[in-house]
Amino acid sequence: MRHFILFNDKRHPTEMGNRDIERFLSYLATHRRVSAATQNQALCAIIFMYRHVLQKAIEGLEYGFAKRSKNLLTVLSPTEVSDIRKI
Repeated sequence: MRHFILFNDKRHPTEMGNRDIERFLSYLATHRRVSAATQNQALCAIIFMYRHVLQKAIEGLEYGFAKRSKNLLTVLSPTEVSDIRKI
């Protein structure tokens, strides 16, 4: 939350809106290059703060949870396996 407030020029969260939240989350993804899990944790922390601490609803947020990248499995052919064994 400290990073969120500092990113928005030390304004109080009650003065900020959806656009400020979306800018911060985009900043994390593009400039800080954090993982999808970190983006999701930041979004959950912001939502928690607004709902339970400030008791203010966030409606119409145009930023969803980040999706983790899928790693494709590499499958070797029998010929490639035998080539590796020869090395």
